[in-house]
Amino acid sequence: MPDTPRPCAGEDTDERRLIALPFSVALPDIAVPVGHAIVRLSRVQLEELAQAASIQWSTEEERMARIDGQRAQALLRAASGGDAAPAPLDPDARHLLSRFIEQGRASIFCGTPPQPQTHVTVRYLASRAGPLAGRGDILFHLPDDPTPFLAVNWWVA
Repeated sequence: MPDTPRPCAGEDTDERRLIALPFSVALPDIAVPVGHAIVRLSRVQLEELAQAASIQWSTEEERMARIDGQRAQALLRAASGGDAAPAPLDPDARHLLSRFIEQGRASIFCGTPPQPQTHVTVRYLASRAGPLAGRGDILFHLPDDPTPFLAVNWWVA
């Protein structure tokens, strides 16, 4: 799993990273349709994260674990009727999904029939328009495809 931190928020950025993806994740898993791709996540990993959703926090690490737990619960609730989470996804679920992809803990399929992808390009794109204005987004591209299948807001000033 890549351990590279994101670029600094609040600065002009246009950085791309190639992330290696597994062909499959631990079973049981859930399928999340996102754009023209299907992202598969380990249900077990999501359930482990969800356990922290109700903890009382006193440190930043505990606070972030609680937020991730709530995001995992939302994704699991969305998938509770079956293995596929419905689209459109809750924004918080999109953030957790993006983190799984950035860390190489998701498998991605696209095409007909769906084929596993070996890599995904993560693009950090941000522009600072002044001391109190700017925006950053994270875009996820499949190989040889200029259109992102997933975009999440990274920071806003």
